[in-house]
Amino acid sequence: MSKNAMPGSMDLLLDTMCNTFGGVMFIAISLSLAFFVSRTLDARKENIEKIKEELRRQKQEQELLETRRESLSKKLSSMKRTSSQYKQAKSDLPEKVTKLAQDQKDLQRENDLAKQDLAELDRKNRQLEKENGKKESEITELTSRNTDKVDKLREEYRKLSFLADQLRSQLERTPKLKFHFSHKEQTKSKPYVIILKGNQLYQLGTEYLVSSREVRVKRYDKTLVLTPIKGTPVAAVSSANLASVLGSYSKSTAFLWILVHPDSFENFIEFRRLLRKAAMPIHWYIDTSLVLYLGDSTYSAGY
Repeated sequence: MSKNAMPGSMDLLLDTMCNTFGGVMFIAISLSLAFFVSRTLDARKENIEKIKEELRRQKQEQELLETRRESLSKKLSSMKRTSSQYKQAKSDLPEKVTKLAQDQKDLQRENDLAKQDLAELDRKNRQLEKENGKKESEITELTSRNTDKVDKLREEYRKLSFLADQLRSQLERTPKLKFHFSHKEQTKSKPYVIILKGNQLYQLGTEYLVSSREVRVKRYDKTLVLTPIKGTPVAAVSSANLASVLGSYSKSTAFLWILVHPDSFENFIEFRRLLRKAAMPIHWYIDTSLVLYLGDSTYSAGY
């Protein structure tokens, strides 16, 4: 364009188009940058949806830019053809062509930047989807494990409840046994409870309502269920160590109440001889259920 010439309609049209397009691109890029700077990745699933929406929007803008670039390319080609026909005429057409070429380069550069942004968004989207898939797998595995544990615990509880009901029913049907011995006498002394089972000696003591170190006690109303825990081999008891084995027993305040399991009867015979030599009062009977029934405070004991 000559220095003092007035701009023509074509000049005004191109200036308006370039300014409008540049303004639109500036606003679009500014909004895109502001959007990505202000967003965070705290909620991953929500961010994935927003990133996908932004990808769609960027693709639409890219398509719009491609359309405008093609339109400008066509106009530039048309201008170049027109300018080649009027090389001898004095006109500002070469300057317009140069400006359009520069605008095309700017659009191409902006288009490349938009493609880079899309590629980065695609990468972040794939990374988030991969992390979410891993977390979902871990959650599914933990849920499955917890479900298996709960099912096992429920099954074990059901079995234990069934076993407890059976034992309770058996206890209710078990008759109370009473034994009488020669040389018996009435006594107000406390019974010192001992269990012989598996050729082991288990001491509960005079406080038979509560568990000892060697025997666990469970009470059901007036019935005590005994469970041996840790004992002493009966064969290891002799007259020399009898007092130390029965260390918490006092003959002046208690007598020995012995529950003998059939599997230990032979060893019990030798053990009873030791007790008789030591003049310790005893009350014993054969028992397989290891159950005590609470009654009055008067007992019978023999030697």
